[in-house]
Amino acid sequence: MWIQLLLRLAPLGVVCAAVLVVLYGRADATAKAALEIEAGKTMLYVIAAVLISAVVQAVVRNFEERRKEWIAKRDLLRTDLTDGVLKLYSRAKGTRRRLRANVQVESERIDAKMYGELLQDLSDTQLGLERYKREAEKGVRRNMLPQSVGEDLDAMEKYLGGLVTEFESARPSEGTNISLTALSEVVDFIERSHRSGFHSRFVKPYYRAAKAIDEVMAEDLPQKRTPDARVSRAPEHHAERMGRFHG
Repeated sequence: MWIQLLLRLAPLGVVCAAVLVVLYGRADATAKAALEIEAGKTMLYVIAAVLISAVVQAVVRNFEERRKEWIAKRDLLRTDLTDGVLKLYSRAKGTRRRLRANVQVESERIDAKMYGELLQDLSDTQLGLERYKREAEKGVRRNMLPQSVGEDLDAMEKYLGGLVTEFESARPSEGTNISLTALSEVVDFIERSHRSGFHSRFVKPYYRAAKAIDEVMAEDLPQKRTPDARVSRAPEHHAERMGRFHG
């Protein structure tokens, strides 16, 4: 840009310099002194203008680069959260189905070894959610995510934390069956009712977080606006996610 500008102004500069040389050659001593003073002033103005322009250009370039870097980090964080939390949510539901399948309905007991294996898997899922929760909290502080995302991930992580804490307290021995009456968190976890804590403290927070991320991502997309309709991708993304992973 600056090279093109200099090329365009070069002919004008040559003409001005030629005129100045002609005037200087025809002038007397007093006029020459005046011309020298004015030429000096003009050079100072030009130098100042170039320096100011260079500083402004550097500031603008730095701002644009930092803005691009911020946008790249923001988009990466949102995508990472969307995909990562979805995998952990699906993993927890898979563990839930396996845990429910291993419950002995008649005696309401569960094999201690299987219980330990499944709860270890839930513990790994909880640690993953804890990491994403911290990332979301950083994103909130940097204005990359709404505060509700961090709060919902915190609710999910704490729900699984209750299951892990109960397991660590029970510490059943392998080769024995453990009664579900001593595992209130597990009973809630495998409960089919939508009024269970699993749905209110894990499923619903997940969908709220997923919807919130979809909405802020849609707000940053170019939107085609017409008098009759306004295009938004957030409802479509959320509906697709709800249909694919509901249950």
